[in-house]
Amino acid sequence: MTDNYSETGFPCIGSAESNNDNDNDDGPGSGDRASTNVNGTTGSVYVRWGRSTCEDTAELVYEGVMGGAHYTHTGSGSNYQCLPLNPIYDDLGSGTGRSRALMYGAEYQIFNFDTLSAANDHDAVCAVCRVRSRGTVLMVPARNECPSTEWTREYYGYLMSQQYNYQKHDFVCVDSNLEGRIGGHESLDGALLYPVEGRCGSLPCGPYIDGNELTCVVCTI
Repeated sequence: MTDNYSETGFPCIGSAESNNDNDNDDGPGSGDRASTNVNGTTGSVYVRWGRSTCEDTAELVYEGVMGGAHYTHTGSGSNYQCLPLNPIYDDLGSGTGRSRALMYGAEYQIFNFDTLSAANDHDAVCAVCRVRSRGTVLMVPARNECPSTEWTREYYGYLMSQQYNYQKHDFVCVDSNLEGRIGGHESLDGALLYPVEGRCGSLPCGPYIDGNELTCVVCTI
């Protein structure tokens, strides 16, 4: 394994190998997002799932690893978290196995999706990004382009979540140029990430096609 690649040759966390190109020259929803007003400056914060860096025109708040509830557990949270690499603990109870919610790392489960299959079983990463001049964040499922040229495309990729017959997790937009954590490519399970397919019927058939993986895009304005 090289410094920036897994044994499969897929880019790993810390690699500067790839970023989604930003659509707009003047700027660079999924998951957690918020508007901010710091010292009178309006901006927005979003999570870039699947990458450890932000676009050049967004600032990195922190990089981390994706976490969530174990795919077999009925309790704990139902949303993915972007966990920082330098946790701070406070008062601690002793031992494990007590009455607690549990947090696990997340792995990509994309062995049968050729576009991304090289990253299968790799630990998923994330980055919390802030843009200073755009106060609204929107994640659009089933599209990889923003609603209009007034919006700035921060990143695009594929909609992912837990497999349909496992415990529920939210839908997140995972970067199409996703990374895995260096050294994190064992199949240890935990929280899992699968591509999302549409099923037409209640969804209108024609625009939505059975078996097609759904794209996504995160935009700001």
